[in-house]
Amino acid sequence: MGDGDSDGMKEEEAGKGRPPKRGHPEAPGHTLTKFIFKKLLEKVNKKINKNLHLLKQLEEII
Repeated sequence: MGDGDSDGMKEEEAGKGRPPKRGHPEAPGHTLTKFIFKKLLEKVNKKINKNLHLLKQLEEII
């Protein structure tokens, strides 16, 4: 019976450990979302920097 109880405890602990494991498959999705968002931000930042550079050139001309 003592072994049975300890096995039951292990099952409960394993059960408690499983929900975070279920959460982990979502993490790569979030990572992918962050990756895509980061790439989009990089493109936007490049365009903004290009526009800022052009504005500075215009200011120098004016």
